[in-house]
Amino acid sequence: MVNLSLRILLSPLGLLYGLVLYIRRKLYDIGVFKRYTAPFQTVCIGNIKVGGTGKTPHVIWYIEQYAKNKKVAVLSRGYGRKSKGFYSIDTFNPHQFGDEPTLIWQHFKGQLPVFVGEDRAQALRSIYKQMPDIELVVLDDAFQHLAVRCDTYILLTEYAKPYFQDYPMPMGTLREFRNASRAADEVLITKCPPNLSAQQRQYFRTKISCSNLRFSRYEYAPQLAEAKTSHGIYWHQLAQSGSHLLVTALANTSYLRLFLDLQSVSYTEKRYRDHHAFEASDIDTLNELIVTKSFKSIVTTAKDYVKLVQFQDLLKVPIYIVHIRVDMF
Repeated sequence: MVNLSLRILLSPLGLLYGLVLYIRRKLYDIGVFKRYTAPFQTVCIGNIKVGGTGKTPHVIWYIEQYAKNKKVAVLSRGYGRKSKGFYSIDTFNPHQFGDEPTLIWQHFKGQLPVFVGEDRAQALRSIYKQMPDIELVVLDDAFQHLAVRCDTYILLTEYAKPYFQDYPMPMGTLREFRNASRAADEVLITKCPPNLSAQQRQYFRTKISCSNLRFSRYEYAPQLAEAKTSHGIYWHQLAQSGSHLLVTALANTSYLRLFLDLQSVSYTEKRYRDHHAFEASDIDTLNELIVTKSFKSIVTTAKDYVKLVQFQDLLKVPIYIVHIRVDMF
């Protein structure tokens, strides 16, 4: 978090940055810049903050709901991928397609069409050519991609760090001014505590003008999955087995670390930047830590595992995967 004195120093840059994006959004709103409307239903799920809202598990939850009665596909930019252009994911390759789209594709066992493309309007046209019977496309992280006009906008914001307490970059972590949230048809407060009180809910209702306000929390699976065998191990068994190396490449790991602490798991976190693409040198570093600290295993999330899987035979200890589901209420 940027401290107060530095925030004051950066405030002119933050105001300028926010103003440029505000004007850009307004120019789209009044029709100066054209927006593409797809011939099928489109739902945008995104945020106005840089990372940390837990978007991917929520995207999966919404897809599961829509897919009950519609033919659904997913379109993502594929942030961090090594390729450019439009692709339909047909194989497990996070380097080519990005970690989040690959995770979504894997979650649905390749049975749900997942596409990547930085030009969302052109990508939607390509999807329609390939799948003229498509009924709904979920656009992952496209809240700022104004060249497309979606039917529904769902905005995610984190319970502990809501957008109305944040500032535009570089003062804070907002991609736009707070009033960009008015474009949302639904606002979802993510990563809520287990026992959210009526008073706490009301607090958010007084701060957020959107009439469709929802809340969610993470639920961790009772077992971790051993990567190679998929055999499960309960949290208390992990806690009793020694010390472990938590490997993450996420924007915010505080929620996960709190859960591990509550499970009495002894661990040390090796944290990389969000969307980090693991390389051989990283594996050398992890193995050195494993040997030096006598860690019994690596613990990581499903999102991070898609980037570690290619190296799992080089690691000196097993990998245990933490699976997360979303509970909406």
